Amino acid sequence: MLSKQELLKVVDQIDFLAQKDILGIPFLTHNASFNLVTQCPKKVNEVRFCVIFNVTAQDLTSLRGFGEKTAQRLIKNVSTASMNVSFVRFLRAAGMNKLSKTACECIAKNFKNYNDFKKNKALESLQLLVNNGLDQNSLKVITSREFWDDAELLSKFITMA
Repeated sequence: MLSKQELLKVVDQIDFLAQKDILGIPFLTHNASFNLVTQCPKKVNEVRFCVIFNVTAQDLTSLRGFGEKTAQRLIKNVSTASMNVSFVRFLRAAGMNKLSKTACECIAKNFKNYNDFKKNKALESLQLLVNNGLDQNSLKVITSREFWDDAELLSKFITMA
């Protein structure tokens, strides 16, 4: 089971994903994220921040502040937001606020898609990114296990364009 601090990190991650320039999930408020994470800890334990893609209307209506209509609207918004996501937006989401839009655009210029990036994440390919303008902090992020774990988990719930 996740600790309280880990649960709060998941709330922050869901809030980040909901932002307009990331996945843009309308009506996903901080309170909704908080209620979902704190009241459905078993689901959160299984898929962490991706719980938002794995939630049902029944899960939501059992939470404070969610009626049937609100639950259905949120599920529809999440479903719409997770379809045809550009590679740049996917990278921003996977980077969880640690990768700038510029860094994500640099990666997207050098790799066709997530699978190409994953397949070619060898050091020489990453050095090419640095030669093309990727900063050292972004390089640290994309060589971290946390980034690849988050990207892999996210790729199971998002359809890329």
